This record gives sequence, C-alpha cells and structure tokens, in this order.
Amino acid sequence: MLRVYLDSCVYNRPFDDYRRNERIFLEAMAFYAILHLVEKGGIEIVDSDALRYENEQTADAERKKRVTTYLNKASNMIIFIRSKH
Repeated sequence: MLRVYLDSCVYNRPFDDYRRNERIFLEAMAFYAILHLVEKGGIEIVDSDALRYENEQTADAERKKRVTTYLNKASNMIIFIRSKH
C-alpha cells in the first residue's frame, strides 16, 4: 500500500482563492483526488503531531474543523521528537 505524507499547506489548499489562480485550482483538485483515493482504499495518508499542532494554530474554526476531518482519514501517525537544544 502506498503511503503519503502531505504538508499542512496541501490540506489547506482548498481554502485558498482558486478562482484567480489556475495553479491553486489544480492543486486543490489534486488534493481532492488524493482524498478520493484514500476513501477508495487506493492509498493511505500519514498524520503527524506536527500537522495537528499546525492545524490547532488556525484561527478559522471552520477551516480547522475540515482539516481535522481530513487528518482523521490517516491510517498512521508520526510523532516527531523535539530536541531540547
């Protein structure tokens, strides 16, 4: 099974103004295609504590809620070890 780790900007791309920028539109559609493959069992996405932390910093409650639903589709979690230096 193919596993992919997506950066937080990927999860947030659908919220960007894609009406004025074709690249943003294509990236948002690519993200939705990935979600479709996840739901069909074709690939797995990987979550992390870093993604969860970044999402918690989001001021927009609706965006935060939707990104959380995307992250909840993950089949694996990565915990990053933070250095004390």
